Amino acid sequence: MSHFKRNEVGLVEGINYVYTSDGKIDWKKMFLPEHLYIKPDSHQKVADELGKPIEAISVTEVPDKYLISTLQGARYLCTLRGVESVSYNVITASFDYAAVQCVIKFLPNYEFPKGLEWSDTASASPRNTEKFMTNYLVETATNRAFCRAVRAALNIPVVSVEELSGKNDKGQSSLENDADTESSSPMRDLVINALKKQGITKYAQIVDRYNGKIDGLDLTKYKSVKEIPNSELLSLLGALK
Repeated sequence: MSHFKRNEVGLVEGINYVYTSDGKIDWKKMFLPEHLYIKPDSHQKVADELGKPIEAISVTEVPDKYLISTLQGARYLCTLRGVESVSYNVITASFDYAAVQCVIKFLPNYEFPKGLEWSDTASASPRNTEKFMTNYLVETATNRAFCRAVRAALNIPVVSVEELSGKNDKGQSSLENDADTESSSPMRDLVINALKKQGITKYAQIVDRYNGKIDGLDLTKYKSVKEIPNSELLSLLGALK
């Protein structure tokens, strides 16, 4: 993660950094636009607050409380910041619960001439994880701990999608309410956001684009993205990237 050419104060050459009023790097503003998206349930609030249609709004205009960041964004910022090592400690792991600690050692820069070490911990269980990830609780907790450590170390106020609980709007987890395919979820939100970025506003457009099928996903079985189970949404998201 330290292959970039850095200057004498630890910054990557050729990168235009954004700074806070006290001279520190504003890492939140160093995200690329594709690393941030508006919470789907906040679209109307954002449109009303900014006084224009959601399609005309850039994530750079949106208040932090309405934004979500991605795992790719956290990795990108780590690359820019410069990392000596990232290590993980599995605190506990069982069939229905996992907890992982992430320790990141950052390279020295003008803000921290001796470098910076930061750690954070996260957990995952069927009660706070999407159904399709309940067989990967250690991996989920690992990604959550990493994103949490990056956000805390770099003072980023935008929550990551990895840290979201995966509960639907009724407060039930996907495991506790398997039949509720209308519920919101981080994975479904990512898919809907990716569709909007490509100008796709109707489900029929998806079916036409992919001739009804994507890998093992039969698009013709459903009438909307909301009907597609979380376990199959990953195929659609992969095709959209």
